[in-house]
Parts: sequence; structure tokens; C-alpha cells
Amino acid sequence: MSYFNLQKTLIFPVCLIFSSIGNSQVDQVREYLTDAFSEYETSHSNVNRAINDLSYVRSNSSITILKQYADDAESYVITSINAADDAVNYSYYAESEAKSGGCSSSSSEASYAHGYFGNAQDDLRSAQSKIVDIAYEDDDEEIRFLIGNTLANLSDAIDNLNRAASSINDSSNYLSECDVSSNSMSCDKLQDIIKDNGYRIKRLSNYTLDSEWLYEVSAYEYQDQLYVIAEIKVDYSKKNYIWCNVPSRNWRRFKNSSDEYGEAFHEYIMEYHCGCY
Repeated sequence: MSYFNLQKTLIFPVCLIFSSIGNSQVDQVREYLTDAFSEYETSHSNVNRAINDLSYVRSNSSITILKQYADDAESYVITSINAADDAVNYSYYAESEAKSGGCSSSSSEASYAHGYFGNAQDDLRSAQSKIVDIAYEDDDEEIRFLIGNTLANLSDAIDNLNRAASSINDSSNYLSECDVSSNSMSCDKLQDIIKDNGYRIKRLSNYTLDSEWLYEVSAYEYQDQLYVIAEIKVDYSKKNYIWCNVPSRNWRRFKNSSDEYGEAFHEYIMEYHCGCY
């Protein structure tokens, strides 16, 4: 994209949409994404200022004024580089945290944002290098040529920053897929998340339970919370159900209730329904 089309693309309508969630690890991802987006805004706005300054003087100003504006533009570019550097870090943290929490789609988008922010850094450093050259150049034509190339680098930086912001937005939207406290998640999906990413503490088999309706019961620890998944006999088949945020003392009382597991399940586990459907 050439520098003279920049005014059409300076404002990027990004709207971060974060679901209201209580899961601590997902909340941490959300915080990192929010911080990355804040740094995006800082970097983006300062690139715009540099573009406006250089575009204003490029056509018909004296060498002295050109250098003055270039000096001002460099300060904006340096601020943009620092903000992009922080955005690189925050998006990397979001990527890692989402991955460890089983949020693969969110992690992938955060990874894309990480890469785009890194590309924007490269563009901005190239722009800064050319601005530095302007300070030591006395040829009017060469200065204007350098400003044109600087504007091209800044244009590329804007494009990469916008791509990064779009990926941040997508990453935040994908968080709902691994929000285990969300009322919009199916119970089957919730069970898959817990089984794939949680730590199974204990499994009680059909032989141990010796129950008319309980076939198998397992307890999982996931992100500092206890989940119980039970396979229950229904007519001539079996179906899995899940219970959430079960107090550890209740699980201990249940698994130690060797007399009648069915009654103990009703007493210690049954009331801890999940918000899934």
C-alpha cells in the first residue's frame, strides 16, 4: 500500500468482545490479550502521528523543516516500537497460557498476533533507520526519497498492527470454547475439556461401586477445581454426566463411603450441577 492511500486505513475498527467468565486461567489469557490490545492502540496512534508529520512536509518544505519534522516523527516511531515490543510479549503470554489451558484455537490466533506484532516491529525499525539517515543527509531530493521510503515502512507497520489486532479479537472470541464456567457450553464439550486437560485423581469402577445405577465415577482436578464425571446406567445403556466445583472434602467422603455409593453420591456430589447444557 502506498503512502498516499494511508488516510483511508488509519482507523481500524477493532472491538474486543470478551465473555463474562470465571475460569482463572481463561481470565489470565483475557488479561494478556487486553494488555496486548492496549499496546496495539499506543503503537498504532503513534505511527499515525509519524505518518501525518512526514506526509505534511514531504512535498514543499525546506530541508530544515523536513529534518525538524523527521526528528519529531522519530520520537513517535520509537514509542511505537516500544509498544509493539510489549504487545509481542503479551501476545506470547496469551498464546502460552491458552495452549496450556487447552484453548487451541485461541492459542493459534494469539500466535498469529505475536507474529504480526513482530513484523510491525521490523517495519518500524526500518522506518527509524531511514529517519536517522535523514538527519545526516543534505541533498533535498535524497531526503524526500528517504521520507517516501519511511512512509512505505510505516504503512506496512500499520497493516501488520491491524492484522495483529484482528487476531487478538479472534483469540478472545475463541476463549468461549474452553470456558468451563460458560452456560453456553455443552456438557459433552465440557467433559472433553476436563478429560483432555485435567488430572484424574481417582477412578472408581463398576466392580468397586457395586451400584444399581452408578457404573463408573472419576474425579478430575482442572485449574484448581474438582470435577466429577460419572457413567450412569440408563435402562439398557450408559451415559456420562458431569458435576462441577465439587468440594474436595465431599469427594473424599463419597469415595470412602464403601457401604452404599449410590446414596453417598446423592448426599455429597449430586447438588454440584454444572452450567452446561
